[in-house]
Amino acid sequence: MLRELIGAMLIALVFAIAFRIWRSVANRRSVQESTLPVLLESKGGLELGSALYVSTVFAARPLDRLWAFGLGSRGKSKVFASEDGVSIERVGESNFLIPTASIAGFTRETATIDKGVEQDGLIAIHWSHGKERLVTHLRVVSDPGGFLRQLAHVTGADIG
Repeated sequence: MLRELIGAMLIALVFAIAFRIWRSVANRRSVQESTLPVLLESKGGLELGSALYVSTVFAARPLDRLWAFGLGSRGKSKVFASEDGVSIERVGESNFLIPTASIAGFTRETATIDKGVEQDGLIAIHWSHGKERLVTHLRVVSDPGGFLRQLAHVTGADIG
C-alpha cells in the first residue's frame, strides 16, 4: 500500500510541475503580448523554400525566448521574400511578416536558445519590432548559402 501511495504522489508531483511550467509560459506570453505591437500578416512573395522555424529571441537577452503571438513553438515553415519583407508561414501556427524596414541584417549562426547545429547551420534574421530588437532563427538544410543570398537580394538587407 505504501508503494502505491508513493507512486501516486510522484505522478501528482509530475503533473503539478507540468502545470506550473504551462502557467509560467502563459503568463510570459500575456506580458509580452501586452508590451509588443501585433505582428503583421504574411504577404507571400518569392518562395525561397522550406525551413525549420527554430526560435525568436530578444537580441539583448539571447536566452529569453519570445513566446508572444505563438512564436515560442518550433516547427516546419515556408519562407517567402518580397519588397515588403520576409514572410514566415508556419505549419499549425500563425504566419507573420518581418517588414523590410525592420530588418537590420542577416547572419549565419551555430546555436540559439535550445538548438545547436553544425557551423553556420542557422540563418539569423536581426530585426526590430516596436522598441525591441529581435533575432529569428531558421534552419535551412538545402543550400543555406543560396537561401541567405536570395533573402538579402530580395529585401536589400546586408549579410553580416
